[in-house]
Amino acid sequence: MRKIEFSCFALIILQLSICSLRAEGIDESGKKRSDSLARLAALPYLQVKSPPSKNVGVTHYDEESAYPGVNLCVSLCPLRAFIMDMEGTIIHKWEIEVPEAWPELKERWDDYNWRNVHLFKNGDLLAVCPEMGLMKVDRDSRLLWTYTGNYIAHHDLDVDENGTIYLLTHKEVHSYPGLELTGPILSDYITILTSRGEEKEQISIIDCFRNSDYAPMLDTMKMEGDILHTNTLEIIDGDLADQFPFFKAGFLLIAVRELNIIAIIDPKDKKIVWALTGLWRAQHHPTVLPDGNILLFDNCGSANRKSKVMEFNPLTQEIVWVYQGDAENRFYSRYSGSCHRLPNGNTLIVESDSGRAFEVTPDKNIVWQFNNPYRGAPGEGGGSIYEVIRINPAQYAFLSELPDNSLPRLSTTPSK
Repeated sequence: MRKIEFSCFALIILQLSICSLRAEGIDESGKKRSDSLARLAALPYLQVKSPPSKNVGVTHYDEESAYPGVNLCVSLCPLRAFIMDMEGTIIHKWEIEVPEAWPELKERWDDYNWRNVHLFKNGDLLAVCPEMGLMKVDRDSRLLWTYTGNYIAHHDLDVDENGTIYLLTHKEVHSYPGLELTGPILSDYITILTSRGEEKEQISIIDCFRNSDYAPMLDTMKMEGDILHTNTLEIIDGDLADQFPFFKAGFLLIAVRELNIIAIIDPKDKKIVWALTGLWRAQHHPTVLPDGNILLFDNCGSANRKSKVMEFNPLTQEIVWVYQGDAENRFYSRYSGSCHRLPNGNTLIVESDSGRAFEVTPDKNIVWQFNNPYRGAPGEGGGSIYEVIRINPAQYAFLSELPDNSLPRLSTTPSK
């Protein structure tokens, strides 16, 4: 029922946008129409009202049980990306304003935000800026390059060992070979870039399904609007290829929200080699664990406005671990979220909509919690956290070159 209600809401917004453009005398196939459909896809994320919390910052820290390190965070605004220690002290941040990065895209400046990042060892940072492009900045936030193409960046990226960049993009099209569209669609692609941001190739995700045995999974696909909404991209390292043939090095794991599907793409043959659905709804951030299980953030698969994080076997579909909160620690993020398995067996969970990140043990005890204090004006979105990644500061040389008083102190008294 909630999905139907949201779809109706989205359709109303789309119809109002089309009427508005017609009133302005703008052709629906023109640039402003394209921007309108892309913004519709991003609307739920940008309209999230993150409620302010009386208890902000790091509100709980069990130093003995939490996995040590520092936290790479990406938030809606006003801080884009920053590193904070386990007690919530910011030790580094990246900042660059949109006029510097994209002076030619003034009509899109109001939509400027960072959705996901990739951090290099020297402090350089790639940032996905939805509906604008991809940027690379150095550790001091100096702009190195930007990429903006006809296929527009959104959601996620990954970088292989050779520095090749794989980026989720989409493009509005009014017709698609073999599909009987009822209106324009956002067609999703994987754009492959060189390490300098030069475009090499586009891979159509629709075609990857249609070229495979998993083509029937598209039978329920809508024929208008944001029909796939791919939100995750992860390069598979190949360590498990002997046990799981679909986990070959260089294959790509994706999540398709609108079809409730996770799938693996062979980018050379441009086809789906494995896919699964039915255990979750509106999912985000599937990731392959060292033992071959998959960890996934299930946004809407539980009743009564509850989310969950699940670990399951991709062959047997056996669910081997679930976290879904309890009456005291409710857990729900409708539009975004992520999850990471830490080396000590704990799981770091990002409840994006509320601006909360927390770490739980295998027996589901919360041992670290952060409520984002960096928010917009009252009543505005801005407290959402898109991502929190626990990193080892010793593996990032640039952190050791920061002023001494900025270095993280990992052996401090736990916060209460």
